[in-house]
This record gives sequence, structure tokens and C-alpha cells, in this order.
Amino acid sequence: MARRSRPPGGTPTWCGGPGRSDAPPLFAELYRRHSGAVFRYAASRLGREPADDLTSDVFLVAFDRRDRYDTSVPSALPWLLGIATRLIRRHRRD
Repeated sequence: MARRSRPPGGTPTWCGGPGRSDAPPLFAELYRRHSGAVFRYAASRLGREPADDLTSDVFLVAFDRRDRYDTSVPSALPWLLGIATRLIRRHRRD
């Protein structure tokens, strides 16, 4: 499995940052790598149909909050699944 690239400062390139206009295309790579796992996680808890929407919502939240990602963690998947867990709880409450 290929690791996401990190610049010399250690921040994953998909996190973007001040002055970075390339974050959306780089974030697409994060989606490509992890969307299947996020979908399977959501589908196992909610079913396939709600999991489609929830998976999209996970990546919308992640993109909006990418500056809060803990770059010391080698994989973004636990972070994404944490977002999914919170959204699943909200879905079940509603």
C-alpha cells in the first residue's frame, strides 16, 4: 500500500494549508484510498442506502476540517472512521 506523501515538515500534502491551492486534487487521493472502507463501515451499521450519503458527508466534513488532522498519525483512516461514527450517531438520533 502506498503511503500518502509528506513534505519535509511532515504535514500530508492533502491537508493543504495557507497558500495551498492544490488541496482539493490531493484530497481526491485520500478519498480514493479510504472511501471504500468508510462505506463498508457505514453500511455495516446503517445499510447500503444511508451509507452512500454518510460516506459523502464524512469526506465533506474531513475536507472542511483537514487543518485539524493530527499529522503524527500515519493513516487518515481512523480519523475518517471517527467522523463516520459521529455522523452515524447523529443519523440514528434523527
